[in-house]
Amino acid sequence: MFKELEISWGIEELEKNYSPNWYEVYRAAGLPRRRWADADRAWRAHYAKHRPKLIAGARRVLAIWAALILLASSPAAIATASPANCVSFV
Repeated sequence: MFKELEISWGIEELEKNYSPNWYEVYRAAGLPRRRWADADRAWRAHYAKHRPKLIAGARRVLAIWAALILLASSPAAIATASPANCVSFV
């Protein structure tokens, strides 16, 4: 994504400047505000292709959580800090 935006960043720079708020990352990278929409499109395109693996123990935690929800007979959701246009509802 950074290469597409002509930003010479690698994983080291991203790790150093990471924020769940990508606009903070854009600022840290020195990306002009007028290019943020381009960056959003590039990020979403790359993210759509990314297939992360679950971290160790995640499947077990989700199974326990699901069992507790079934026992409680109440609705529940898992939320992220992402804006609505970045979240998929299943």
